Amino acid sequence: VAIRPGLALRLPRPGRWMNVLRRILGLMMLGSAIWLATLLLPHFGFTASKSAQDTVQWQPLSEQAIQSALAQHKRVFVDVTADWCITCKVNKYNVLQKEDVQAALQQPDVVALRGDWTLPSDAITDFLKTRGQVAVPFNQVYGPGLPEGEALPTLLTRDAVLQTLKKAKGITQ
Repeated sequence: VAIRPGLALRLPRPGRWMNVLRRILGLMMLGSAIWLATLLLPHFGFTASKSAQDTVQWQPLSEQAIQSALAQHKRVFVDVTADWCITCKVNKYNVLQKEDVQAALQQPDVVALRGDWTLPSDAITDFLKTRGQVAVPFNQVYGPGLPEGEALPTLLTRDAVLQTLKKAKGITQ
């Protein structure tokens, strides 16, 4: 506007629309503040340390853990997630913490591996890159029926997880 004063004539006139826009932007800012608070509060001990619904014994993600489980003819469920990832939270609460999925992940021949990418990790970044991924969430299932692994969709469904675990065992139906 300082360089071309004529542009000032093209700016909309003040009016009711400014109050509406101010309220909309205020709600968006409030929503962002609440979301950021949900990320920070666990670090200060204001929330439960572990969800009561998650009964799966997650092990740390590593290539060695995958290869070791496959050598023992076990199925492997890989979950790469982050605390700041909204889609990861949706997958966790809508799929991974449901009773039927929890039961499937607790089978004796299933190893559940979780990679936490909340803070930058070269190991997890390399793991994702070798699979052609650059972001979370990332879920993959390995097993005797899927030795190369099968990536699951970004937005998980219970059927997708359960069917892929069956396929990894060598059962297609």
